[in-house]
Parts: sequence; C-alpha cells; structure tokens
Amino acid sequence: EGVREEFFYEYPCNSPQKFQWFSCRITRFATDGTLRVVVAHQDITEQKQAEWRLREAERFTTSILENLPNMIFVKDAQDLRFVRFNRAGEDLLGYSREQLIGKNDYDFFPEQEANFFTVNDRRALDKGELIDIPEEYIHTRDKGVRVLHTKKVPLLDTAGVPRFLLGISEDITKQKIVEEALRTSESTLKSFFDSSPMMMGIVELVGRDIRHLSNNKAADEFFAQTPATRCNCATGARELPSDLKEFWIERYQESQRLGRPVKFEFAHSDQGRLRWLSATVAPIGIPTPAHPRFAYIVEDITEHKILEDTIRSHAEELEAEVERRSLRISELEQRRMQVEKLAALAQVAAGIAHEINNPLASIAQSMVILKRALPETHPKFKYTRKIQDCIDRISHIIHQLYKLYKPDPSIRAHIDIRGVVQSTLEIMRPLAQQKGISLTSTLPDHPVAVSITRTELIQVLCNLIQNALDASSCHMNIAVTLTKQDGVPMICVVDQGVGIAPDISSHIFEPFFTTKQGSQKGGMGLGLAVSRSLVEAMGGTLSFSSIPGSGTSFRILFTESSEIAPLESL
Repeated sequence: EGVREEFFYEYPCNSPQKFQWFSCRITRFATDGTLRVVVAHQDITEQKQAEWRLREAERFTTSILENLPNMIFVKDAQDLRFVRFNRAGEDLLGYSREQLIGKNDYDFFPEQEANFFTVNDRRALDKGELIDIPEEYIHTRDKGVRVLHTKKVPLLDTAGVPRFLLGISEDITKQKIVEEALRTSESTLKSFFDSSPMMMGIVELVGRDIRHLSNNKAADEFFAQTPATRCNCATGARELPSDLKEFWIERYQESQRLGRPVKFEFAHSDQGRLRWLSATVAPIGIPTPAHPRFAYIVEDITEHKILEDTIRSHAEELEAEVERRSLRISELEQRRMQVEKLAALAQVAAGIAHEINNPLASIAQSMVILKRALPETHPKFKYTRKIQDCIDRISHIIHQLYKLYKPDPSIRAHIDIRGVVQSTLEIMRPLAQQKGISLTSTLPDHPVAVSITRTELIQVLCNLIQNALDASSCHMNIAVTLTKQDGVPMICVVDQGVGIAPDISSHIFEPFFTTKQGSQKGGMGLGLAVSRSLVEAMGGTLSFSSIPGSGTSFRILFTESSEIAPLESL
C-alpha cells in the first residue's frame, strides 16, 4: 500500500519437538517500476528465553524486596535522589513510592537529620564499600521519631564507578525500648545487688573447685576481694579452709541433685574472730554436668547467734536458779518438818525433863544424906560415887533436852570470832593431846565481827571438835579455819577420820541419832541437833561434806554477819 517502508513482528513457531520464537522483518523496494519485498526470518528463541529469565528474576527480586520487613531504598549516585522504594519503606516513612521517587532526604526530613543521611551516603560512595550505621534517628510522617539500624552499599558499574546507593534499614525502636528497659532493670538489680547487706554471687563448680563468676560488694568486702582478683579464679574457695570448701561443694551438689535451694549455717574465722553465717544456694540456668552454676546468698548471723547463746545461757541460768531454788525450797521444807519435829520433841523432852527434875532433886538430896551417913571406909561407899555420877549424867541429859526447847537467853553481841575460836581450841587441845591428835588453826590477821552469843558458839565448836576427835585416830590432824565465802565469815572444822557414810548423812542432824557405840563414846545423839539449832538461832547455817575413809568437814556460815570492824572498836 506504500504506507510503511518496513514491517517487523515476532511470532512463535513451535514444532512437536521444540518450542521456538522467530522474528520477521519485511522491507519493500521497487525496481523497473515493479514493487518487491525482502522477507527475513530470524530464530530468537534463546533471546526470548533470556528475556523471560530476566523478567522472572526481576519479579523474584521485586517479590523479595516487597516482602522484606526492612526498608529497602535505592538512590542515584549523582544527586542522591530516590529511584526505588519497597513496601516496608512506604509503611515506615508514611509516604508512597510515587511521592518518594525523584526526591531526596531534604524534601522529607529536618535539615540536621538530612545532613546526617547525606554525609553517610557520600562516605559509602567515596569508600566504595559497605558502611554500618548502628543507630540513626529518623522523623516519620505517622510514627514519630524512629531508631534505625542502616547499612549502605554502593552499586558499581562495569567500570567500577558508583551508579547507585543501596540502603537497608531495620526499625530497632522496639528493641531499643526493650534494651533501655532491660538496662534500667539491670541497673536497678545491680544497685540492689551491690547495696544489699547480704553477700550474693554466682559460682560454678569446676571439678573440686569453686569458681566465683560474680560477687556483690558485701561478699567482696567480707572475703577481701576485688573484681580484678575475683575474675576467672576461685578466690572464694581460696579464702575457705579445705574442710569448709568441701562442705560448700557438698551443699552445691545437694542443691543440684534436689533441684531446689538448700539452706545451711556454718562458722567462718575472720581475722581470729569466729563469725556465724547463714547461706542459701540454688542451681541456675540449664544444668550441665561439666560446669554447673549456682547462685548463693549469705547473711552474717553472728549477732543472732550471740543473742541466741545469751538467751540460751540466761535460760540455762534461770533453769539452774529455779532448780537451786526448788532444791532450797525442798531443803527448807525438810528443815521446817525437822524443826517442827524437833520443836514437838523438844517440848515433850522439856516436859519430861521438868517432871524428872523434881524426883531427881529428891534423889540427889537423899544421896547427899546417905553419903554423909556412910564413912569413906565403908565397903559400900564406892557405890555412892557411881550413884552420884549417874545423877550428874541424868542431869546433863535433862539439861540438853531442855536446851532443845529453850535456847540460852544470853544477849547477842558483835564479837571478834577469832577469839572465840582460840578459846575453843585452848579448851579442846588438852583432850586432843591425850589422843595424840594435832589441833591446828588458820585465822585471818584482821578482826571478824559477828553478832552471836559467845557461850553458844563455844559450845557448838566444842561439840564439832569433839565429834572430830571421836572420828580420828592417833597422829591425825584436825584443822579449824576462819575464812570468808562470798564476803560472809565461815568457820570450818575438818578432820581426817572415818567420814560419814552416804546412807546416814541425811540423819546426822536428827535428835537422838548417833553412830557412836560403846560406853566411852556413846551419846544421846543430841549434840549436832542442838548445835544446828544454836547456829540457826544466831542467824547462820551449819552444813557438812564427807568422804568415807578420808574425813569430814563441818561449815558454820554466818549469813547475817556484820561488816568487818576495826580491832579497837571490838
């Protein structure tokens, strides 16, 4: 038709064996007035396949870019204008790609922010390599200021010249918020960890050793550690004796075996001072057989232990005091019963003595008359002496019985009892010498004043020394001492005789109880009962202790004594 000089089109031309594409180019020309055309067909199957692969690759790349969660953008290397944006970038910035393409950073962001982006763009292009920007802040349209982690890579042509700049930005705003919250939490925990008065830390077991990974300040101060000395070494284990270290390892292993915390107490020597500590250990993390890790908390309970020991000591003292008082009450109760018994007996004895005194007086008077009537040469005169001795003995017994009921009414006075002891020794020493027994005394240099009745104390001491003489053998010694016990005067009469058997020791102060047998030593058993009554009347106590076969010690304790007085005032 003469409309076009040339016509070109592509068409498929498939055979059963092969898929093919061809191009057809038709060109007209005229010769000798005749219209002619040249028709050229070319096989373009490989070219078509290459185009399809390129389009598939582009679709694949576009699909990846569009579905990546990170913002992807491309800028031209010359003007740094955006030439490509993915969907994540549109969502992050709040602008469509149509609005972004052909624009630069200064069209959307504050100048200072755009300057920061541009400087980094140029740096990446100039260096010709990737640069990593860990944090950069960007103002978005709808989401406010966000924090990005961006990597920028120059895209080079075949000559190595940068043509484009590829940027990959990850929104790390939430991560930064979490990191900040975690940092705040860690700071709070660390502050609590370091300021806690209790010792805390984390350790791991390495064989039979304890490696301290972290200790707080309280633990460092207690073990005199520093972070430099603590790091990568078992400093805590070095500070403990080997037996205590093994004890700790056993507690850690027990905690790991049970899968729960284990609490225990232990003693630790700190510069020569014993400290008591309460500890709790617990496994942490995933248990590994090689190096299991544990957390520990240790509290110094030394003051609690001291308080417990003090309370326990006070409780024991209170119990002992209660026991002593109970025993004292029991003794006083027995004493009261004994006193009541003695009082009743003494009243009966006094009545009997009164009734016996009258006929005894008549017998004594009749005896005097008979004795005068018989000459001394009379063969029966010797019986008068025996009768007189029996009358005197009966009179003495009656006098002793009467004293149980009515003690000597002599007036008590402040007397230096050293003189009383010396007078008693002078009375008893001839009798001791006759038996070949030494009688010694130990008296203080200063006077000791006690409110007593002199004659009654002499009677008591004579009775005690007489009993000691009766229990002693030749060449033995009887010691009389005057000392003080808890600031109170005490007289002791100690012999080396046969002693008192335990089965009769509770009866020796009972009236009419005696261990003396025979005509020479026999007695009424009233001496100790009367002596005890007299001592208690003077405001004192009479007690004894004895070891069978080794001797006996009697003690007179003047519980109501006066202060020591100067000699010239006595």
